[in-house]
Amino acid sequence: GSTVTGKRFLTYSAESNAKEVVLEMGGKNPAIVMDDVENLDRVAAHVVNGAFWNMGENCSASSRLIVHKDVKA
Repeated sequence: GSTVTGKRFLTYSAESNAKEVVLEMGGKNPAIVMDDVENLDRVAAHVVNGAFWNMGENCSASSRLIVHKDVKA
């Protein structure tokens, strides 16, 4: 999202209950793995495919991996 949208989310967080938020505001095509993942091996295969499909030569190639702390080994 844009910087304007990111600022809005931070404001909403501060005004509500001050929840901790992490903002991904543009670019770098992250793949996000949450803690409710059912088949980590399958997800890993898709992440690798997303990064290297067509030798990574496309604008939507995954280039960052964000993993929930309970999944990270």
